[in-house]
Amino acid sequence: MPARTFRAPLCVITAVLTAALTPTPANAHTPTLKAMCADNQAVLSVDLRYYNNDRPNVLRITDNTTPLDSRTFGTYFRRTYTAPGTTAHTFTITVEAWDDRYWTRGWSFTKTLTTPPCSTPPPPPPVTTTLPPTPPPTIEPPTTTTTTTTTTTTTTTTTTALTLDWPTTRPKPAVIPAATDTGLPDTGADVTAPLVIGLLLLTGGTVVLLLLRRRANNR
Repeated sequence: MPARTFRAPLCVITAVLTAALTPTPANAHTPTLKAMCADNQAVLSVDLRYYNNDRPNVLRITDNTTPLDSRTFGTYFRRTYTAPGTTAHTFTITVEAWDDRYWTRGWSFTKTLTTPPCSTPPPPPPVTTTLPPTPPPTIEPPTTTTTTTTTTTTTTTTTTALTLDWPTTRPKPAVIPAATDTGLPDTGADVTAPLVIGLLLLTGGTVVLLLLRRRANNR
C-alpha cells in the first residue's frame, strides 16, 4: 500500500516533466507571415520562432519570381522587406525545417502572399518635341546673261557695166541738089564715094567722143 502511494505521484511528476521538455506543435516552429501596404510601399513581414537549431533551417523568398532572400537560420528569424508600391506583388515564402524533411509535420511549408498596387504611379512627363530651327531662305544672286552680238559688215562692191550707147538714128545723108547749071565745068567725076567716106568718118568720131565722155563721167 505505501508503495502504491509513492508510485502515483512519481508518475505524475514524470509526465509533467516529459510534457514540459518535449516541444509540441502549439508552441514550437511558429511562423508569422504578413504582407501589407504601408507608406505607399509593399511590405512583407517574416517572423519565425521556436525552430530547432540543432541543424540549420532554410528560408527562401521571391517577389514576382525575382529572388528576394535566401539564407539559413536557427531558432529565430525576423525581418521586414519592402518593395515599390506602384505595382502588385506576389511574395512566395518557403521554409524548410531540418526536422521536417518530408513536409509532414507542418514545419516545412511554402506560402504565397500578395499585395495590390499601393500607390498610383506618377503620370509620365509630357513629351516635348523640339523642332530644329528653320534655316533662313537662300537668296540666289541674280543671273547675269551676257549677250554677244556679232556684227557682220558686208561690203558690197557695185560694178558699173560699161554700156555703149550706139546711136540709133543714122544721120541722113546729105542730099546735095544737083546744080542745074552752076557755071562750073563738068569734069565727069563721081562725088558719091567721097560723101560716103566722110559720113563714115563723122560717125566714128561721134562714137569715140561718146566713149571718152562716158569714161570721164565714171571717174
